[in-house]
Amino acid sequence: MLVVYDYSANRLLGHLISHHTNRKSRVLKWDHRYNIVKSLACAIRYLHEEWEEQVIHRNITSSAIYIDPDMNPRLGSFALAEFLIRNENRHHVVVDKKICVRGIFGYMASKYMEVGEATTMAYIYSFGVVVLEVVSGRKVVDFRRPEVLLVKRVHESEGYEGNYEELVDPRLDGKYNRKELVRLVKLAMACTQSNPELRPTMRMVVTVLDGHDRCFTEEGQNESTKFSTN
Repeated sequence: MLVVYDYSANRLLGHLISHHTNRKSRVLKWDHRYNIVKSLACAIRYLHEEWEEQVIHRNITSSAIYIDPDMNPRLGSFALAEFLIRNENRHHVVVDKKICVRGIFGYMASKYMEVGEATTMAYIYSFGVVVLEVVSGRKVVDFRRPEVLLVKRVHESEGYEGNYEELVDPRLDGKYNRKELVRLVKLAMACTQSNPELRPTMRMVVTVLDGHDRCFTEEGQNESTKFSTN
């Protein structure tokens, strides 16, 4: 697999959403953030479900996503990717059964870190962490805090108990779509559930991002992942 992109100097998603700068001219606007998440979800769906081989990326992080001049994301860093061959029934065939943990701390699900088996659900978790990062502009790992992991802090507070404004990046100065904010936070929490069987597929994620907020309930997800953005 050969991935070729236009040159984009110093435009990693992680740099654009970082709190290291307070210059308002560099704050990523809400509509750009939402479109980046949606485009990233479509790219991962293609890798998981639509290409002739199933690709397990292993490095879905904000530092692996390049932003072009039109604010479109480009998923890079395929060095750790695993390619699984599909048979005639579109099921993948595992060629190499070697088990090892590859990825960046903070983006990896705890079960994956324990077992080391790369699955699509492990990287749907990583996608959920990126969504929280995009919404909040906060570090995924912050050793200055008692709980260093952003994803754990959000789950322990149950998504800030519905007060989603406490999670949104304050540099946006209130300029965001609240319905989209609620959608992204609930989606991120669903993607980062500890039980991988309760996480949505990437196809379901894209459906939610298209505005179909009740698809989890319709697909039989549990009560905690019901979508209602009213």
